[in-house]
Parts: sequence; C-alpha cells; structure tokens
Amino acid sequence: MTKIAITGVEALAKVLRRPVAYREVTDAEAGWLGSLFPMVRAGAFAQTTPDLSRLLGRPATGLEDTIAAFIERVGG
Repeated sequence: MTKIAITGVEALAKVLRRPVAYREVTDAEAGWLGSLFPMVRAGAFAQTTPDLSRLLGRPATGLEDTIAAFIERVGG
C-alpha cells in the first residue's frame, strides 16, 4: 500500500470540507519555531516508526482523525 503525505492545511480543509487559506512565512517570521524549518525541509522528521503504536498499545491516530476529533471537542 502506498502512503500519501498530506499537509496539515490539506487535512484541515478535508475535515472542514472547505478551502483553508494560509500564507507561507519565512523562518524569521516564524520566530523560534522557524529554527526547526530547515530540519523539516531536509527531512529530519520524515522517518516513521511503529514506536508510538507500541507505546499506546493501539494504532496511532492519523492527522485527519486528530483534527476532526479536536474540532468536535471544541464545538467547531
């Protein structure tokens, strides 16, 4: 089975069933979080492992399901 990478913006738009506007920011505009961007672009966090599922004792929740649960919880 092929896994397809989906961004947070795409996942949010899919869950909300509407377009989501966003704008790209520079590393500097993102403040301290921007210091992580070069590592993200280089793929430093791209590797996945089954470790979280093992720790939880169940499959990890995907991004879309996590966003949907959050929206339901906050009344969106």
